[in-house]
Amino acid sequence: MGQNEMLSFSRSAILSYLLWCLLFLTLASSNGAVATAKPKAGCGYKLVSLVQLPNGGGLVGYLQVKQRTSTYGPDIPRLRLFVK
Repeated sequence: MGQNEMLSFSRSAILSYLLWCLLFLTLASSNGAVATAKPKAGCGYKLVSLVQLPNGGGLVGYLQVKQRTSTYGPDIPRLRLFVK
């Protein structure tokens, strides 16, 4: 084959090849397991109060746990979040 000779493929042949590859990859990546939602770890925190510090010192939010859980160990019942 010379430098100027090229193999020619029809668009339908290329499309068929790509679709077969996509089907194969889809089936190969599936292990038969069905995706399920992960159980909720907790209910989070609620903002109890927000205080603005003087002279542009930032904000302090006081948070309280909504509902206690022991999924990852004991919850911290109250938190202070400082933002500047």
